[in-house]
Amino acid sequence: MTVALLMTFGFKSLPTAAQQSSDEGSSIAPEKQAPDDGELTKKLLYSLFPGRRVVGSTRAECTSRLLVHLVSPESVYSPGPSRYLALLKGPTTLPRPAVVSFRTYLKEGSAYRVGPVIQQKQLDPAGPGIYLLRSPVLREPMVWESSFNCQEDADSEIGLLGFVQAAAPPAITLLLDASMPGDQIVANNISWLTDSCDSNVVVQELSSRFELADLINSDWPTELPVLCADAASRTSRHSSKISIGS
Repeated sequence: MTVALLMTFGFKSLPTAAQQSSDEGSSIAPEKQAPDDGELTKKLLYSLFPGRRVVGSTRAECTSRLLVHLVSPESVYSPGPSRYLALLKGPTTLPRPAVVSFRTYLKEGSAYRVGPVIQQKQLDPAGPGIYLLRSPVLREPMVWESSFNCQEDADSEIGLLGFVQAAAPPAITLLLDASMPGDQIVANNISWLTDSCDSNVVVQELSSRFELADLINSDWPTELPVLCADAASRTSRHSSKISIGS
């Protein structure tokens, strides 16, 4: 029997001067050397980007809580015209907000680096679940980052050394405006999730579709809610499958 949803989903636009960003960009993802003979091809960007789709572990503490971008293991993805992305939050006993950021990916001389924030949103504290959201319009490569805001925990746990980790490391995915091999498989699986907006999906099938077997343990429920960020995604259950284009 499907368990009634008790979770709430909300986006809050953060201040323009986002906390963990500046015009100088981010040092989260290291600079990557680019060839000297012009622009990197999409295929080369795909192979060089230091992405990670999974952060955290099976522990429920804020800074180690599992957070997963539901993309391929390479953590590079082209969402296509729909711009739909899917984010998985693992179990916890003390939910904290999650911050989703979209950043530029800049070519400077012979290197690419993560640049300033284009858009940043906050997910309300909640238990385990899947969140569907949309990226900004993609005209150039862009970096998607997601992490938990653990500042409240840090404020209450400052020790003798006077500091404690306040932010978990982010999951990082490179978003491209042109499709790569395997993107349509991910897009089809995200279409499957949009068909279940505001209802539940079986964790075992989710695990199979997104290769999550190593992350699922006895702490997980048998079903997870799928929460959608906007009205358009809620009507997608009646629409055709997501196509990433060419």
